[in-house]
Amino acid sequence: MTDDELIEAFESHRLTREEFTHEAHLRVGWIYATRLPLGEACDTMARELLAWDIAYGLGDRYHETVTWAFMFIIHEKQLACGAKSFDEFLAANPDLMRKSPPFLADYYKDETLGSDLARKHFLLPDAGH
Repeated sequence: MTDDELIEAFESHRLTREEFTHEAHLRVGWIYATRLPLGEACDTMARELLAWDIAYGLGDRYHETVTWAFMFIIHEKQLACGAKSFDEFLAANPDLMRKSPPFLADYYKDETLGSDLARKHFLLPDAGH
């Protein structure tokens, strides 16, 4: 699937739950971050992800801090590596795929990410974490 096809499938909610893996989430975020100014990329990802979640009955799963944190990190890592494709980007940043412990555990305490405040509003990473 091309980048344009992925974005179209995601935004039209044709991308199934099975297809929308963690890697697909990262790729959508990477596409937005490489095509749009950072603020617009974050807004677009947040809006479209919430709409996708609602379309699949998962609206309560949307997490503002996780979404925005990943967008900022994707943006920073893209600037650092200058990858021309998502495959190059992922090869240069395999840590983004880490599940145990989750990648954001390097930035946030479990209590922070588990809070209702973090779910509803973007919170900066925990100091000294």
